[in-house]
Amino acid sequence: MFRQPKVSKIYCDQTNLELGFIGKTEAIIATIAKHKQEVASLASEMAGQSDGSGIENSQILLEILNKIHDIAEQGGVYCSCGNTDVDVDVLVDAVELSCPQCEGRLLISAKDEQALARLSAMEVLEIAPLRRTSRK
Repeated sequence: MFRQPKVSKIYCDQTNLELGFIGKTEAIIATIAKHKQEVASLASEMAGQSDGSGIENSQILLEILNKIHDIAEQGGVYCSCGNTDVDVDVLVDAVELSCPQCEGRLLISAKDEQALARLSAMEVLEIAPLRRTSRK
């Protein structure tokens, strides 16, 4: 039976952000290739949009994801409840950051160059907890 080489992720102790991989070189290269393939697959899906906006939007989305990653590497992605373990959902024209602890959400538009420019000016992405309303 063939055994897949193991790759472990390295995380920052303070922010719990993923810093990289450790393991055999071949396994790390395969893991990175898989991640690139997933991004390419997402871009291909978006490129198939009937209005023709998919190719442009996929490039903007990729740049938005890169910027969010850069902000996260600097410890700038967190929830105001204090949680730094944030989930990311990639949508067709947005990226949603969510806090599994308080269910807070932050929707970041990825529709156009203006959205990218707005995000590029930010150094912090703070998720706000959901507001609970009570009815009497």
